[in-house]
Amino acid sequence: MGSLVCNPDGSDPDLLLHLQPKSIKEDAVIAFLADLHRSVPGPLMVLWDHLQAHRSQKVAEYLGQNRDWLRVEWFPYYAPELNPMENVWEYPRQNKLCALVWDTYETIVQACRDAWKFLVDDPARIQSIGIREWACVDV
Repeated sequence: MGSLVCNPDGSDPDLLLHLQPKSIKEDAVIAFLADLHRSVPGPLMVLWDHLQAHRSQKVAEYLGQNRDWLRVEWFPYYAPELNPMENVWEYPRQNKLCALVWDTYETIVQACRDAWKFLVDDPARIQSIGIREWACVDV
């Protein structure tokens, strides 16, 4: 799981990654939100797609218990083009991880970490990948 993190005006972009070896379930979502809260000071607004794990009862309860620092807004159903993380995921797939073969799970994970670090080390690239002028809204 990953997050594109920035100030409300879009400045100071950063990427946070939480490697998940299996499919994303509600406990992983809650752990990710807790990690995000520890990593990013202050109140957070999370923009989410409608992944089943995001909509579970357990996650809903966690969100309700943490309204003092956490707010969730939902992307419309079937609108991945509005989610800037879709472009962020696509960039390393097309530019750093394509046409490669790995021998072990560990080498796959390391290649993903290297690709992610490449992005994290270049905030201007993150910002250019994540911004879609036609999809910007004032909150």
